[in-house]
Amino acid sequence: MSPAPRPKVTIGLPVYNGARYLAAALDSILGQTFQDFELLVSDNASTDATADICRAYAARDARITYLRQDHNVGAGPNHNFCARRATTEYFRWASHDDLMEPEYLARCVAVLDANPDAVLCHSKTRIIGDKGETFAVHLAGLDAPRPSDRFAAVILKPHWCVEMFGVIRTRALHRTGLMSGYFGGDKTMLAELALLGRFLHVPEPLFVNRDHPERSLRAVPFHERQRFHDTGHARRRVTHWALYTDYWRAVRRLVTDRAEKRRCYGHLGRWWFSNLHMLRVPLDVVYAYVPRAAAPMYRLRELYHRRAIGAVRTK
Repeated sequence: MSPAPRPKVTIGLPVYNGARYLAAALDSILGQTFQDFELLVSDNASTDATADICRAYAARDARITYLRQDHNVGAGPNHNFCARRATTEYFRWASHDDLMEPEYLARCVAVLDANPDAVLCHSKTRIIGDKGETFAVHLAGLDAPRPSDRFAAVILKPHWCVEMFGVIRTRALHRTGLMSGYFGGDKTMLAELALLGRFLHVPEPLFVNRDHPERSLRAVPFHERQRFHDTGHARRRVTHWALYTDYWRAVRRLVTDRAEKRRCYGHLGRWWFSNLHMLRVPLDVVYAYVPRAAAPMYRLRELYHRRAIGAVRTK
């Protein structure tokens, strides 16, 4: 007997104490018009009702595989755990507090099928607050034909990295280093993907990103963010110099055309003067020695960042 065919898409849902919104997220995944997927849920040793909810859903739907970490490994390693298990053509991360409109997967998969040079497809994003209110839509333009232009869009424009929740070509994702070992490690992964191929977008807002008080950016104190991201490297301090050198290594490893490589290095020179990076480097020095002292300045920076991407309440 021949083995059952592999599904076309793997959806990885890393979760930690996500019981409040988890059922709605699972319903939005299972309610997709595109049904050729498997869903891997990796529970990061949750202490709330997450495990009960996941087991109940897995008992009803054979496409769901529920796995539980022995201990809290951190958000970054848990995300990477899901991605490394993917053997399907496409992969997508899901979050316990986000939603997809029913046509999301079908539309994104169709775009990738029709454009073999593209590595990622995402839809326009609708950001909602804790009570469901709508915020301004954010969408980055990353479909430029030149790798250097896409690289610049990732590293120079303020954004919330919502593209990491797009449908990704798995073989391209596995060429990246996945999420780096520091809070905000999705930035280097998106930069690597942008160097490998175009990001395409469905113009309708089919992805719903929930911005609420329990979200990690809101709930985790600044000085605890590294522990939240990677418990195995909790004492590692996030430095923008590390982010910069990761970008540099990505260009050196993935860009073969000399002219494109020079353009990318030129954008890395501009990086210091964009999005307050020149200010953030000395703040990292403060953070390395007195984490709590740097937190107020970083909160001001996040307020600037939020306004820069247009994430303001709409009427």
